[in-house]
Amino acid sequence: MASYEKILKDTKAKVAKFDLKNHTGVEAFQIQVLGEGEGIFYIELNEQAATAEGYTYDGAKAYVDLASDEYLAVVAGKKSFDDAEKTVSGDYEAAAYLFSLFAAKKAPAKKAAAKKPVAKKTAAKKPAAKKATTAKKAAPAKKAAPAKKEAPAKKAPAAKKAAPAKKAAPAKKAEAPKAVAAPKAEPVKAAEPEKKAAVAVAKKVVTKNVTK
Repeated sequence: MASYEKILKDTKAKVAKFDLKNHTGVEAFQIQVLGEGEGIFYIELNEQAATAEGYTYDGAKAYVDLASDEYLAVVAGKKSFDDAEKTVSGDYEAAAYLFSLFAAKKAPAKKAAAKKPVAKKTAAKKPAAKKATTAKKAAPAKKAAPAKKEAPAKKAPAAKKAAPAKKAAPAKKAEAPKAVAAPKAEPVKAAEPEKKAAVAVAKKVVTKNVTK
């Protein structure tokens, strides 16, 4: 089994590789290894790195006591912290987080992937299938008959000139209605003999008056 010095040295090398990019604050844990290689040391976590030193730590986040073989099995990833036989005083969850860092490997810096030149694909030539019989030579293609020239389109006959419009016949003058001849006055018939006498008397009276 390993000695205390060997256990502490290996612990320092492992905690130096912890990935603490998501860790905030400062936390310390005191570990007491029992049995062969017995001893006490503490592990401190901060935002930049983790360290391990062979001293006791007052005011630690948690105190963990376990046998050396249990401790080595957990830090080697062969056993989970929950399955190991141990005694924890203080924050159990914080202690479990500490031991989970041993199993988590620090992610190496990613290298920029070199671009591979695009390989040009060459089309594989298929072997020509052998024909059982000798292929006959194809008859020479007949020349296509020259295309007939289209007859020029006939010109449409010119539109006939419209016949001149006939002159309208002059309007007939309205005939004035002929005056109806007035009926001729019938000649006055000679007065009867009595009337003639009266006229004669009248004439005489007139003559007398004139003489006076």
